Amino acid sequence: MKTTQDNALELVKKMLGAKLLLTEYEVSACTSVPVDTLRTHRKKGIGFQSIKVGRLVRYPILDILNFIAEQM
Repeated sequence: MKTTQDNALELVKKMLGAKLLLTEYEVSACTSVPVDTLRTHRKKGIGFQSIKVGRLVRYPILDILNFIAEQM
């Protein structure tokens, strides 16, 4: 039997498609954490794990989904 948490995770996965990495704006929209806070946390080495791809900053979707699941 699926829990509410499982249903929510499935919904988020469908919304985001098969993306493995998210932009800071996508993370902000999914988590309600302001972009400025994401940037501050990244600089302090706290918060979500981030990856630099050239000049771009990306966040692994699994970390974000786990955070969302923990909040439920």
